[in-house]
Amino acid sequence: MSETVSNVLIEAINDEYKARATYRHVIRKFGEIRPFINIVEAESRHIEALLPLFQK
Repeated sequence: MSETVSNVLIEAINDEYKARATYRHVIRKFGEIRPFINIVEAESRHIEALLPLFQK
């Protein structure tokens, strides 16, 4: 894997982690309301999709 691809993957997964943390914070502050609970689930799916790419 090239250094460029590696850097892009790291940036992508870090963005997903940050987004998930942001929406989790919103949920802690305001409760489990939509669309935030759905977005947290989507961010987790995005992270799970990216993880196998790091193994390649």
